[in-house]
Amino acid sequence: MIDHDAARPWMSKGGVEMVSALMGGESLNPEADLMEFRERYKQFTTPKASVFNGVAEGLERLGATSARLAICSNKPAVLCERVLEDVDLASHFDAIVGWKDGMRKKPHPDLLDETLQLLDADPKDCVFIGDSRLDKELAVQANMRFYFVSYGYAEKEWSPGNSISFDSFSQLTDALVMELQAQYV
Repeated sequence: MIDHDAARPWMSKGGVEMVSALMGGESLNPEADLMEFRERYKQFTTPKASVFNGVAEGLERLGATSARLAICSNKPAVLCERVLEDVDLASHFDAIVGWKDGMRKKPHPDLLDETLQLLDADPKDCVFIGDSRLDKELAVQANMRFYFVSYGYAEKEWSPGNSISFDSFSQLTDALVMELQAQYV
């Protein structure tokens, strides 16, 4: 069994590094281990109870606004889409972009560029909501505002600097809804 706190620093580092670190000396071939992990992952349904508190309700609220929502993930596209379908959240997003062959992972801009293209959006008009150093690096590179959610995968000692931080999805939703309402006053 893998301890959540021990796994947390590895979650946003990429699959090979994560599997290698979490398996320790048991991992003789991290690439093969990752392939096996992903095959097993596909066989299970992601439980709805695994969604952070307030996310489903927050996405409903945001969906009632002019906001266009997207996912930009290093997780392979097929797994990203599958997880969102399993937890009944996929319909809330205008774009779901996960890693595919030929794309570089975050903090390289490939995934974000595709996301912005699908949304036909300018980075200056967007907010990048992330939970890791990689996400912040990508947002800064793109000249995009960055909102940090503290309950995700960032190393506990890492600070997002002058970025606005949220300790729950409900707080984030409240802030985004207020911003959107202020645009129309």
